Amino acid sequence: MYFQPSWRVLTVGDGDLSFSYSLKQRCPSLQLQASVLDSESALSAKYQTHFAQSLQRTGVPVHFGIDITDPASWKGKIVDVFDVVIFQFPLIPQLLKIKGMEEYDRAVQHNLQHRRLLRYFLVHSALHLLCEKGARLSYISSKDVKPYSHWDIENAITLNTGIRYLGKTPFDASDYSEYQVRNVNRDNYVADTRGYTYVYSDKTHHENAFSLIKPTQRSGDYCRLCNKGPFGDKKQRDAHILSPRHQRMQTFDQAWHNYLTTVSKKEKS
Repeated sequence: MYFQPSWRVLTVGDGDLSFSYSLKQRCPSLQLQASVLDSESALSAKYQTHFAQSLQRTGVPVHFGIDITDPASWKGKIVDVFDVVIFQFPLIPQLLKIKGMEEYDRAVQHNLQHRRLLRYFLVHSALHLLCEKGARLSYISSKDVKPYSHWDIENAITLNTGIRYLGKTPFDASDYSEYQVRNVNRDNYVADTRGYTYVYSDKTHHENAFSLIKPTQRSGDYCRLCNKGPFGDKKQRDAHILSPRHQRMQTFDQAWHNYLTTVSKKEKS
């Protein structure tokens, strides 16, 4: 992850707050604030060890009960604006009841909910949390395995937002000494898995500001959904289109476009 020493940084949904604590230890000059979805009492009940008090002792404000999908949850709590907002390995532990998603099967609903969550993170960060004259960067760290790789976070979540995906960088948890990725809603840890930090902004001047693996510029016949190709001939492409992976990704993609159309109609009505 790239930071300038003077940047104002907010972490979102940081579980036991170990990432925020490690980030502050690694980059002490950052003007850091941290937030979690849980209330303070729920956090203490869930985790035998967490870093809320450790952060507060170092002068880092910790905000409880912050739901990135609901700006009302931070009204009057988070009053500052930031250069970077960070969401580390977001994962919804179980299906939520969201109107309009009932028609889809369980796997598609779960996929839609994650895309919706990450889209809200980007849009609400841009509208409410990022400083108009600041760096205006949003970071999402995510794993390169299922179901994370089915969210198409390089393309799907920025559709019609004015926010661009700039590229990604490998995320190395060993760079953050106290950080351990936990199971969602459980007081135990998960094995380290290869992941990336994906970088987004609604500003254009970040293109060459720091080293990123840029989005692949494709030529020829390829499948954007599955990141496969180019295909040598029609037979090879047809075989891919009929493959279980492509069929599943196509189902996810169509459901997402249907959802966005429904949301857009509601916003205009």
